[in-house]
Amino acid sequence: MKTKFIRTIFALVLLTSFQGLLHGQGSNIDIRFLKAKFTDTTSGKDLVAVFLVSTKDTSSFPPEIKIPPKCTVFEDGREKVVLLNPHTLAVTLDDAKIPEKHPEIYALIKELIDLKSLQTSMIITYKITDLTYNFKKMSLTPAFSEKRNKAIRVDKRCEFDVH
Repeated sequence: MKTKFIRTIFALVLLTSFQGLLHGQGSNIDIRFLKAKFTDTTSGKDLVAVFLVSTKDTSSFPPEIKIPPKCTVFEDGREKVVLLNPHTLAVTLDDAKIPEKHPEIYALIKELIDLKSLQTSMIITYKITDLTYNFKKMSLTPAFSEKRNKAIRVDKRCEFDVH
């Protein structure tokens, strides 16, 4: 009886550890929200949201991006799901050359990043257009898979204000 109990506990510990790996716990990927901004200030329907995605070592870089991210907006005290599609979402991946390639995005985040430390990091910019909601707060949940093990998926829900 004792042996069966110990085996059951051991099996549960192994299962829990394996599930944690599949959902990114102990993962090699770190997702950090940097900044968001409305790009169409008259209608408030277009915006950019910028994230920094890093891996712990160069052999894991770059992670594989999963598109589209989950998206919600907070309107009238309620959270509403926004379905993003290729007509309303554009994604840009940048490295240390962001000041030359996308100076407007770099101006938005330059005080938040160190260009010299981007060997195992990339800047992800989500450009979202034609939003039909009246909001100042939203959430995005970017998702990535590890380069060496696609079964390990990491996502991080980030809630933020948009100005």
